Amino acid sequence: MSKLWYREIGFYNNPFSIKPASFHDELIAYDLDYIYSKIDNGQMIFIDGTYGSGKTTILKNIINRYRGDKKVIYYNYNLAKKDFNIKNLIKGSNSFINKIMGIKPHNIILLLDEIKKLKKNNAKQTLKYYHKGIIKSVIFVNNDYYEVDFPEEIEDLLDGNVIRTAKLSEKEAIALIRRRIGNIKILSDEIIKKIFARSEKNPRKLLENCEDICRHAIEEEMEDVVTQDHIKEVIGREEKKKKEKFKNEKKIKKKKESQKKKQQSKKETKKTISAKTKKNKVPEYNIVFYNE
Repeated sequence: MSKLWYREIGFYNNPFSIKPASFHDELIAYDLDYIYSKIDNGQMIFIDGTYGSGKTTILKNIINRYRGDKKVIYYNYNLAKKDFNIKNLIKGSNSFINKIMGIKPHNIILLLDEIKKLKKNNAKQTLKYYHKGIIKSVIFVNNDYYEVDFPEEIEDLLDGNVIRTAKLSEKEAIALIRRRIGNIKILSDEIIKKIFARSEKNPRKLLENCEDICRHAIEEEMEDVVTQDHIKEVIGREEKKKKEKFKNEKKIKKKKESQKKKQQSKKETKKTISAKTKKNKVPEYNIVFYNE
């Protein structure tokens, strides 16, 4: 069995892994202390950002910071098997000893992820426990703040506390990759810049592209230094696939629209024929013959 590509350059694991657990404390372009201060002051926060822009990394850092107090509850609307029930979540978070001693949970930090499906009544229940001091701080997370239908009071509490995950700068992109691989020669700063320029300034996309390009250089080209040709080959191939996919989707959409128009036209023709038939139809009479 051949060596994994990253073993060829001295890594035991994939240095560009996008699994949050792999590099849970890695954070680029965000002020964590600012977020921590909001939590410590018992505020509600909304973290807004596109897929791959670092929301999960922020949550991992929050969990790692506060988990020692055993007062962190994390709930993901997309992954949860049970419906959201704040009462049960709080009850389940209380330790066995506290239950025996009759100590009720308090100062809980609640992290609600992928909350597009959050219902208003659930939000109101959460608010009730927040006002009682059982919940100290709530961190809402979603791709778009405006997708969520919050009660007015929560909107007021979130005023000024919506944190949007920013796109990386060129300097931050280089720092991210250097933290992963150090100063080994496979990727120069200039090459990282070029990959970054074609990664939509998205950290996840940058890592994925670096992985694909490095793998291509090592496995297919048998080279240990990435060049611009490798970038063109790999990203160009991906971009070509995307264009083809877009074209196919466009064709399918056009075909569906055409079929829809034809069906609509047939319906309208049938209606017209039916209306004409009705108009020209000779009225029927019941004729009774009498014998004289």
